Amino acid sequence: MGAARNAAESLRLFRQAGDRLGVGQMLGNLGYYELSAGDLDAARRHLAESHDIARPLNDWYSIVHTTFNLGLAEYLGGSPDAAGALFAESLDLARRTGMKANMAYALIGLALAGHGRADPAWSARLHGAADQALADLGHALQPLEERLADGDRQQLRGAMGTEGFETEYAVGRTLDLARAAHQAQQALQARREARLAGAPMSEPDAAIPGGAVTVLTPRELEVLKLVAQGLSNPDIAQRLVLSEHTVHRHLTNILRKLGLSSRAAAAAWGVRAGLV
Repeated sequence: MGAARNAAESLRLFRQAGDRLGVGQMLGNLGYYELSAGDLDAARRHLAESHDIARPLNDWYSIVHTTFNLGLAEYLGGSPDAAGALFAESLDLARRTGMKANMAYALIGLALAGHGRADPAWSARLHGAADQALADLGHALQPLEERLADGDRQQLRGAMGTEGFETEYAVGRTLDLARAAHQAQQALQARREARLAGAPMSEPDAAIPGGAVTVLTPRELEVLKLVAQGLSNPDIAQRLVLSEHTVHRHLTNILRKLGLSSRAAAAAWGVRAGLV
């Protein structure tokens, strides 16, 4: 709680000074502390605000972190599909910006989001690759991620058997980070293409793209597509010749209809659904 109080006080001072970069980064810190404390609603609000500040400033460090942490919020809130989309986005951003430790974190996130689904061996390999990469970097996991990863590995051992898990985990540890990230992205792309092609899948969100057509209005789909492209509300308003208030109302309806909790989650959902 002390860290959260300190972050809140620092946030107040940054706001008072008009330091937008400092505000955004401190919001991200505060959101992470709230995640660790289990206050998911507050964490989502602060992480989403941090993310929205970071994007126009091209603060890639914060963008990568907030995207991943918003994924954690979705995972902890019981929405693994939304979490997986955010972890995938974080992996891609971390890869493109050369943030190796964050690539490893994103692999752990994908392992968490994929647990208990079609391919637990895939999750075991991701854990192995991430652990090896972090060991090579001399980086220790943060307590929250360590707790979640340990719990997930134990569940995978239970589901696969110790020998099965250890075999796949060892395979993962032989992969260098770039190769592991490439394989993860290939697997995600294959699943996305199968989803869009209408191939049968075991994941519960397989029908999401088609479902969005019936759940969302044509205008809401237009807004969601532009959100997924990274446009801000003022940019969307200008593009669609709408007021910012109307864009905000559409985004609120999109979040409610899709069961999402943040703009970043909606953007990741749109990417995963093939809208961009």
